[in-house]
Amino acid sequence: MIRRYLNIQKIRFGEDLTYEIKIPDNLMSQPILPMSLLTLVENAIKHGVEKNNGEGHISINARITAKNILQFSIIDNVGILKAVPYGTGLSNLNARLAVAYNNNAKFSINSIANVETCAKLEVSLDD
Repeated sequence: MIRRYLNIQKIRFGEDLTYEIKIPDNLMSQPILPMSLLTLVENAIKHGVEKNNGEGHISINARITAKNILQFSIIDNVGILKAVPYGTGLSNLNARLAVAYNNNAKFSINSIANVETCAKLEVSLDD
């Protein structure tokens, strides 16, 4: 679904938008809260790429940390982020994560102006 969404955005923005998805095959079947990653990708488009006249690169990554945490990161190379509190999409995502993972999931977003924004979602695989 994320590839389809990004391909639609590529039609919209053309060659100015690029993306890469680096998720190892063994993690592609890991269960994750539905629509959670898509929300983060949409956020990168809306608050990064769109505000940069459609220019930007989005990188989607996943790994399992040494502490058995499934970690996803969505990184854009634009680096524009409104101050907390989060907007509706990210606030709803935080609420859904709290309910779905009994407050055991972590979400963070960090931005360096004009450099990058990184949104991370972490879920323990031990629960």
